[in-house]
Amino acid sequence: MPAAPWWTNWSAESPYPPSDPFVSSPTGASSRGELRPTVGTAGAAALAFVAWKVAASTGEAMGVAVCFAALAAIVLDALWATIATRRVRLSASVERRDVVVGEVIVIDVVVDGPRQAFTVRISEGSGGLPKVVEAPGNGPLGATTTTRGVMSGVEIERVSNGFCGLAAISRRERISLPQALYVGPQPLPPAQAFPELGSGVGDGRPRPGPEGDSVRSVRDYVPGDPQRQIHWRASAHHGDLVVKEVALPSAPALTILVDLGVGDEAGERAVRRAGWYTREALRRGYRVMLATHDRTGRVIDAVASVSEINRRLAVVTPGSPGPPPPTSAGRAVLSVRDTGDRWE
Repeated sequence: MPAAPWWTNWSAESPYPPSDPFVSSPTGASSRGELRPTVGTAGAAALAFVAWKVAASTGEAMGVAVCFAALAAIVLDALWATIATRRVRLSASVERRDVVVGEVIVIDVVVDGPRQAFTVRISEGSGGLPKVVEAPGNGPLGATTTTRGVMSGVEIERVSNGFCGLAAISRRERISLPQALYVGPQPLPPAQAFPELGSGVGDGRPRPGPEGDSVRSVRDYVPGDPQRQIHWRASAHHGDLVVKEVALPSAPALTILVDLGVGDEAGERAVRRAGWYTREALRRGYRVMLATHDRTGRVIDAVASVSEINRRLAVVTPGSPGPPPPTSAGRAVLSVRDTGDRWE
């Protein structure tokens, strides 16, 4: 199975819940504050140590006062940072609705709380560099998607350095996204060639604009009509220019069955190949129907865009898509399985 990513993978918005949550903490749950030493902490602690040593050797009360003042400053700064991180409120949003694994997404994090600087970052996995945000304000965080699924939330860490920077307190919180992000598989070109399903077009080239070869009727020439559409014989018969109206060729139809098997690495490669096949079929102008299995059962529906492909394949789970549906009559059928691909 693929490694668990840093984001959650299920939201009530999606009709295709994956089997296991990627993040165990419930939405809105916040971790306890964690004390993180800073340069200021080390400096204040060193000052307290030196002052104590001086007081111990000389008996000066001033050294004791300085020692306790430095320690008290660390404690008060930690208390300030603790309160600040508890009072701050975070929200996050992603502009994209679908991506593929390996793409960088930008998560806009809004920080609403005490007027001070907070450092925010994605707390696990492949998150980008931390961002300093002056509250109230917002900052973009970049992250790379590592696993297909449905991203409905993200775990964000916020850090406050206190009032004087003598102590830093960090908290992590799972933030729900207002709209789910579907992460589809990175397309994987197969070893075998994609055969041409239509006539008159070869070598995997995109199908040209519909011109057709079968003349359905003729009509009067209109300025701007292509010269190649002029029906010269009919024009000579009518004594005026007429152009051909041709029957539009029907685009080839393809049904793709996707079976992950037990859902191991071979199954993930199958889903990636299915993504490549589907994109290539759309590029060639084919009509594509995708048969998959997810937690709701068997899903059979047409796809007409890369976005639809990402959303369908993001939620595929192990399970048989079944035999080709009756609507596949007259269509080419491609079975993409963990054990290999087969044209039927």
